[in-house]
Amino acid sequence: TPAIRGESGYWSAYINRIERWTDGWLLIFGSDTKIGLLNPQTRQFISLEEQMSKEMAPYHLLAPDFPGRKTVRKSGPNSWWMTGLYAIEKWSLEGSGNSAQLHLDQRINIPFKWPEGICEYAGSLWCAGAGKLYRLAAGKVADSFLLPLSALVTNMQTDSAGRLWIATEGGMMIWQNGKVQHTLSTENGLPNNHVYYLLPDRKGWIWGSTNNGLFAVNSSDYRVRIFGKSDGLQGAEFNGCAAAVDQDGRFYFGGVNGVNSFFPDRVLHATANGIVTITRIATPDSVYYAYPNGLLP
Repeated sequence: TPAIRGESGYWSAYINRIERWTDGWLLIFGSDTKIGLLNPQTRQFISLEEQMSKEMAPYHLLAPDFPGRKTVRKSGPNSWWMTGLYAIEKWSLEGSGNSAQLHLDQRINIPFKWPEGICEYAGSLWCAGAGKLYRLAAGKVADSFLLPLSALVTNMQTDSAGRLWIATEGGMMIWQNGKVQHTLSTENGLPNNHVYYLLPDRKGWIWGSTNNGLFAVNSSDYRVRIFGKSDGLQGAEFNGCAAAVDQDGRFYFGGVNGVNSFFPDRVLHATANGIVTITRIATPDSVYYAYPNGLLP
């Protein structure tokens, strides 16, 4: 793909989220103050960095002070929650293309330098830090809870049973009724403890990417299925924020060697070692058909 270039030259940043915007534009969230609009048809890129920096000026924050903004959560048709420095921030965008205007609508202070994992759960907004879970209400931290794993939180997802699944760089936790009900690690089924992203499917399984393949956890009994390179993965190592699900229910997980896409139902019901039957073999001038007793021309 062509390099994205803004008004100030090369736009280099981790890309943490891409959202569809109006009139065919894409809204791209990167690290620090990196944010902009891309038109895939014309390849025009409009940087919104200056607008973001201007909105942050009243808080006396400079671009080098901003964290990677690894968590971006949609909160409305034109608004998003993003992680900030000792805070989470609600941003909104109006207009389109050259007339787009970015606004900082709300900033909630968090007693942790790099909060992550923003999630809507049990009627409240939640986020987390290393070893801490925060419930937010009325524009402030309403409750905080200690977590048994002190690793950095990478992602949080809810399931149909009213549980909160918390992925970290040191394993996973399942939260409900004010406490962690279950933990998952390499000791009880995960292929790797560094979990990047979680996606729930339509059948009650929670899928996750790691530094050693993909996994799927049955949310009823916590049974784990592991998928590695032999199953067709792009490689063993995946990346943070590089996951999505489309309108047909197809999953996408991105890693250091490319992207895997699949329908979770089909993968779960596939046999571990599929039996391949050859039915036709062709050369430039001959065709052979395979039968149980051998090949016939």
